[in-house]
Amino acid sequence: MVPPTPIPVGATALRPVWTDLPGQVRAEIETLAGGTVIEARSQGSGFTPGFASRLVLADGRRLFVKAAGSAYPWMIEAYQAEVAKLRLLPAAVPAPSVIFDRRFQVDGEDWLIAGFVDIDGRPPLRPWREDEAAAVLRCATELGRALTPPPTGADWLGLEVEFARNADDWAMIAEQDLLPADLIEPGAELARDFLARLPRTTLVHCDLRDDNVIIGSDGRVNVCDWNFPVLGPIWTDTVTLAISMHGDGLNAERLLAETGAIDDDALVDGFLAMLLGYFTIAGSRPEVDNSPYLRAHQRWYADATADWLRRRVLRTY
Repeated sequence: MVPPTPIPVGATALRPVWTDLPGQVRAEIETLAGGTVIEARSQGSGFTPGFASRLVLADGRRLFVKAAGSAYPWMIEAYQAEVAKLRLLPAAVPAPSVIFDRRFQVDGEDWLIAGFVDIDGRPPLRPWREDEAAAVLRCATELGRALTPPPTGADWLGLEVEFARNADDWAMIAEQDLLPADLIEPGAELARDFLARLPRTTLVHCDLRDDNVIIGSDGRVNVCDWNFPVLGPIWTDTVTLAISMHGDGLNAERLLAETGAIDDDALVDGFLAMLLGYFTIAGSRPEVDNSPYLRAHQRWYADATADWLRRRVLRTY
């Protein structure tokens, strides 16, 4: 059994608020938005330090804005890449549309601002509710179909390239005794097999968690934060989401079966093993000052993934 997540769901990020932004940055956002900001609500979910707020304009219009400056150059690149990738997604993908983006300098400092349609809604509740879990998994499954074949316009990397830097994770786990011994040999073998034969049929989100999902007031499920899309199996995002559902005590096997998305159980085991290696090593690294809950989040995901993989492969509980 997996203990409850130790992180404060919806309040994990340390982000600047509207008044923290330089005056010229705020002015540029208002110019591109075409109105004066009268309300700004910072979004506390996630694990990055960039500005991310829902803004209300004087005429009642709403938008969601991300911004990053030279203090975090990698955030500038991430936001710029997200905008470019969002514009390539087909209309069938339930993702927020880009309204504007601009990269410019303020007093010699580089800035990137991006405005998106604000989706009226909220993330799924945690612990997961059965009905919301089923709806979100249906969305992820439909997402896979909509992105098979992958959209054109970019030289998408494969999932194996994204995780190439983690090739030594299982060797490090064995050296440092970070997981029970009975998981190490099968886990390492499954991860190697997955990376050797994974299909690259589909553009997958590759970072799909509850805090990247918005359930709209109309009941429609929307997927946000498209920073890391890569090519992989059609069920990648469905399985990734199901990890936290298993960790929260739901029957992930039944929920997955209901989607009809899984066509190769051995590959799913390998994918879980690869993620387990990643989460275990990441969670063992030093804490991050500007993301105080990141390591706890990764350690919990490692626990949830290990428990699920153990049940699937070793048939132990």
